[in-house]
Amino acid sequence: MEEELLSALRQNVVDRLPLLKMGLQNRIKDQAVLYSHDFKGSCATIGLEGVRKTAMEIERLCIENQLEAAMQMYSQLESDIKQGFELLEEYIKNKKRKAA
Repeated sequence: MEEELLSALRQNVVDRLPLLKMGLQNRIKDQAVLYSHDFKGSCATIGLEGVRKTAMEIERLCIENQLEAAMQMYSQLESDIKQGFELLEEYIKNKKRKAA
């Protein structure tokens, strides 16, 4: 069950990342704030602290109309998301091995 939930959340995040990027690239502040805030909350819920911190900084920059600076952090957010989900997947695999 954990794997299915993690997979669904990961797919949801991957599907929405381009919407944040589009908001940043096209300087659509409301869209950029919405998705950065969304990533901050959803990833914090499952313990991805690095993602939360990066998304929070992107959100702050967007609110302050610093969308170019926020765009410069986008690749860090992608990296944090990739690394965070890899760590969670490894944790679940190890947990299953120990339970077997």
